[in-house]
Amino acid sequence: MKKLILFVSFLFIASGLYAVEVYSEPFTSDLSGVTTFSVSGAQEWHWQSYDSGCAKMSGYDGGQNANEDWLITPVIDLTNYTDTKLDFREAINYESDVSTYETIWASTNYSGTGDPTGATWDQLNVTGRSPGNTWSFNDVDQFDLSGYDGESTLYLGFKYLSTDTNAGTWEIGEIVVSATGSSPEITVDPTTLSGFSYIVGNGPSAEQSFDVSATNLTGNLTITAPTNYEISETSGSGYTSPITLTPTGGTVSSTTIYVRLEAGLPVGTYNNEDITASSTGATDKTVTCSGSVNSGTLPRLMISKVADPSDVYQARFVQLYNGTGSEIDFDSETWYLCRQANGSPTSWGDVLLTGIIAAGGIFNIAYNQSYFNTAWGFDPNQVSGNITGNGDDGYFLYQNGDHSSGTLVDAYGVIDQDGSGEPWEYTDSKAVRKAGTTNPNPTWTASEWDITSATTAQIDPSTTTLPVELSSFTAVYANEFVTIQWATASETDVIGFNIYRAYEDDFSQAEQINFSLIPGHGTTTQPNEYSFIDETANVCITYHYWLESVNYGGTNDVYGSIQYDPVDVDGDGELNTIIHSYIEDAYPNPVKIGDEIHFDFMIGGLEGTTRPVSLNIYNIKGELVKEIINDYRVVNDYNETWRVNDITKGVYFYQLKTENYQETKKLLIQ
Repeated sequence: MKKLILFVSFLFIASGLYAVEVYSEPFTSDLSGVTTFSVSGAQEWHWQSYDSGCAKMSGYDGGQNANEDWLITPVIDLTNYTDTKLDFREAINYESDVSTYETIWASTNYSGTGDPTGATWDQLNVTGRSPGNTWSFNDVDQFDLSGYDGESTLYLGFKYLSTDTNAGTWEIGEIVVSATGSSPEITVDPTTLSGFSYIVGNGPSAEQSFDVSATNLTGNLTITAPTNYEISETSGSGYTSPITLTPTGGTVSSTTIYVRLEAGLPVGTYNNEDITASSTGATDKTVTCSGSVNSGTLPRLMISKVADPSDVYQARFVQLYNGTGSEIDFDSETWYLCRQANGSPTSWGDVLLTGIIAAGGIFNIAYNQSYFNTAWGFDPNQVSGNITGNGDDGYFLYQNGDHSSGTLVDAYGVIDQDGSGEPWEYTDSKAVRKAGTTNPNPTWTASEWDITSATTAQIDPSTTTLPVELSSFTAVYANEFVTIQWATASETDVIGFNIYRAYEDDFSQAEQINFSLIPGHGTTTQPNEYSFIDETANVCITYHYWLESVNYGGTNDVYGSIQYDPVDVDGDGELNTIIHSYIEDAYPNPVKIGDEIHFDFMIGGLEGTTRPVSLNIYNIKGELVKEIINDYRVVNDYNETWRVNDITKGVYFYQLKTENYQETKKLLIQ
């Protein structure tokens, strides 16, 4: 049957048409792909392993019993198809009248669930049926379903009847509905994305995006990220893999997919990794991603305000904020603030920054010194005639070069896009970076900004006061981890806190260790206590910690350092060891059905203790298909072997999960 379908497919390919399996149910391991309903009688359809898997129904159970039982396919959409055919295999035994008791039907108004007798069904006079007296499976004659071409809601029902004097056995093997249709096509744009990067410990990277669409599909469109990248349908959240898009009438309209280099990767390059868009019968399309994780400290200089006052256009300015714990000397480090006018590739104005911006300080670059001073009573840090943004011009911050040679660190607006009518337009307005945005972003993100109409009187380019009065700040061992504790006697305009850690007492080498901002209490004179568990620290190593307050108005302040000293956890006179979980790449991968695959992994925690652990296999729908481990294990390294069987070919995912750790990787079964 499958050979015939492939042959027809070849015949039609030259004209852009081909034969495709619109629906296939092989009954490989269960009846999950079909609906069964017992109208009467105690016996029901069930799965058997005969003929590589089949659905079986018999009214015989210690004697002959009366039954009416249906086996029904899911909805079959023939909107874009012609010349539809039905094939299936069957074996029927102990049956005197196949044409009466084992019949095949079609409906276009069945609801898809429940009792089928309320729907309208047409009987299909399939020929080449089993004679009714054999356990041998045979292919029935291919049945012409072309009368249903173009139908969007076709159901096929296999109706079994028995009586207390006639109870045959019906076994149905693979069911296939094939048809002729236009070739399914997938489109992705662009096909390459590059420049994903972050400083180690400060992931994930800024996101980029591509658009995907498809036509003439016969199944879902699946988009799968490679090992080190993650994807989402929503900007800024919901990152996962794979993503499944369901076609309507065979079409997936243009959908934006967001991509980023995932957090937690070691220093290195992650180039030429393909995101794959695939669907049944269609040629896979890929988006090739390249990026890197770099050593060093994050250049946390960013754009904090963009101003175009409605009353005095000559008072325009752009403000920068230094989110690091050290001053930045623009005379020893090369930084450019670049303006692109109207999204034109030939209308750039580059400003080489000069002077010094203090740790936690701000730096104003103005269009005109006199008008700036008149409006706010003090001079800007730098003046340039290139600060002429009139609402639709973008500003971009580059390190180690200008817009043509430097590295883009932060963006207000979108390169090569006119801002008129865009979410980032700021005509006669001020754009202020929201409190809690502590890192630069080379991709302009609306959620990071507040844009409001403003005159000079409604814009403040000045600094703010110290926001936090600390009463304590410590790092101690507690419950097998390093715990950071601090208390405030008062807070002023505090949105939240970040924690930084380094091996040496040097903030320039410190890395942020909290994944998300720790909420503060705004403005209060009441004392408040906070704590943060550093799950990634080795309790037997000396560390230095800093506390950073993130304040309304775009300023940050850094406190510390404090020192954590290792302790003897269990009092035996020796320092203990904390082991961190990980899982290596499974091997071999790809793996063939029937072969063994090996998993090497570490169960992390305090050495000598026991932790819960699971190692599972999931299909591309996220459904559990194999449980390899689900128990408690002593902290140690392990190797598990699984012989791949009772599973179909395709893309799967294996996931190791323990306390404070979870990692998922791709597995290909051939």
